[in-house]
Amino acid sequence: MATSGSEHRMDSTLGALEIALMVELVLYGVTSIQTYAYYSAGERDPHCFKWMIGLLWLLDTLHQLFFCHGLYTYTIIEFGNVLAPLTETWSIIANIPLNATMDAIVRSMFCHRIWKFSGKNWFLVSTIMLSSFVEVGSGIAFTVRNARNAQWAAEHALSAEFYGIVAGSIVADSLIAVSQVMLLRKHHSEFRRTNSALHTLMLYSINTGLLTSLCALMMCVLWVTMPDNLVYVVFYAALPTLLLNALLATLNARQELRELISGNPESITFPLLSTAPSSSLTSAAVRHEPGQQELVDVQVSAEIKIDDLSRIA
Repeated sequence: MATSGSEHRMDSTLGALEIALMVELVLYGVTSIQTYAYYSAGERDPHCFKWMIGLLWLLDTLHQLFFCHGLYTYTIIEFGNVLAPLTETWSIIANIPLNATMDAIVRSMFCHRIWKFSGKNWFLVSTIMLSSFVEVGSGIAFTVRNARNAQWAAEHALSAEFYGIVAGSIVADSLIAVSQVMLLRKHHSEFRRTNSALHTLMLYSINTGLLTSLCALMMCVLWVTMPDNLVYVVFYAALPTLLLNALLATLNARQELRELISGNPESITFPLLSTAPSSSLTSAAVRHEPGQQELVDVQVSAEIKIDDLSRIA
């Protein structure tokens, strides 16, 4: 019976942590590819914005290293000690405030876009950031109290802080998704390509909030229904990397959206003079043929500029 109990304990603790690490490494691979794609695209974003992307990738790398250190401690340094996985390593504990910090930085970058696109709606942006700061504050409080005991079994005594993390995450991500969709819907026009780009951006916005909110919700459900194991850690570990991937996916989609609006991606697109200051997208595509240049596509819209929609910086 003791052996069976030990196997169950290892399966629900060390096994869950190993699954969390495997999921995290897959997501980290996607993040690294998307980060490389972002810098390779040569977008003319401000230098401070590019530094922020690099900082987020470094923080995500540190996030992976902390988890790897924790698993290395359990499987190598404490090999044969079946009670070792019951105690949290310093690296596992350090991941809690690190995750909340990554989430806050990513959400601040989304909020910058919402602030510009909503006509500087401070109330909306402040609500989102306040929710994110609730997650950060709850994460720090959870870390401080948890470090005093460092036992996985003692974590459920910190339910108030944990629910603060979950609530802040779900509210902030849901508000980001809903606000972006509502703002984009206001810019529908009679131009089919513009509307198609809008619909694509809406899907990105929905996925941003949907995936992370579902991840946080599943983490909370498992925390409540399975208090004797660490399965919830799988979703908790994936949360910051999912949010970062959503940001990078939006940035890397800009060229595709430009091609969608301009029509033929192989045509030469250049700006025309606007007849009014309010015009925000005026473009033409010229196809070269022997002996002549033919204007094949002209689209003028006073409502929307693709860079304003897809650029966060």
